[in-house]
Amino acid sequence: MDIIKNIEYDQYYTHDIVESEYTQCNIKQSNNENKNIKQENKKEEKKEIFKTLEELLLFTYDYNSMLQENPKIYIDKRKIELATFIDEHTEKTYDNFNYDKKFSKRVIQQGLQETDSLSSVLYICDLYNIAIVLYDKYNDKYYKLSQKEKPIVYIEYYNHSFRVMEDPTNDFKDINYESSIGGLDNIFNCNVKGIDIYKKYLKAISHYKMEDLIKIAEELNVEIKKNGKRKTKKVLYDDINLLKL
Repeated sequence: MDIIKNIEYDQYYTHDIVESEYTQCNIKQSNNENKNIKQENKKEEKKEIFKTLEELLLFTYDYNSMLQENPKIYIDKRKIELATFIDEHTEKTYDNFNYDKKFSKRVIQQGLQETDSLSSVLYICDLYNIAIVLYDKYNDKYYKLSQKEKPIVYIEYYNHSFRVMEDPTNDFKDINYESSIGGLDNIFNCNVKGIDIYKKYLKAISHYKMEDLIKIAEELNVEIKKNGKRKTKKVLYDDINLLKL
């Protein structure tokens, strides 16, 4: 596929075609518009359903999965490979993510030996540079499983299964995310306490006075106020750290 993708042509003969109302693609346009409406309605039906979140992520973003016939064997084998790569290629598969020491290689590797551990989900998302918004349809709750700003993938959990959702419409962008991951215990194995897995830019908050944080925020162009009110020390501290992830 890469060979085809990288071919460059000196001339595209189709560019010389002069279109008219009798051109075949134009004749079919109105019919296609009607078909598109039906296709949009069927999109949700075509979304593949997975029993585990790990399966969804690997079969969606790992190109090797396209060549596999047995999903279960592939998932188990691939997770073992990822755990091995952390030791064999540490710079590219661990050090580069700037993880906090509590999110150690051992924690990730142990999680990869289990089914749908939170550590594995967070790690796989970093490998493929995505951020998950998980919608628990049972309880109508949303969880954003990333501190970093990355391309978002919306995933629905329902009937003990996972599927990729369509991106929310503009009217649905203001999602109220849960502040705690406690509600995820019934969805997968929360073997880490939260999504705060990266080294912080700042030292512990006790090292700073409010005036110190304001000065740092001004140097980094971090807003000191929100909705006209000055941020609390904790919020300002968190905002500075998030900027520097």
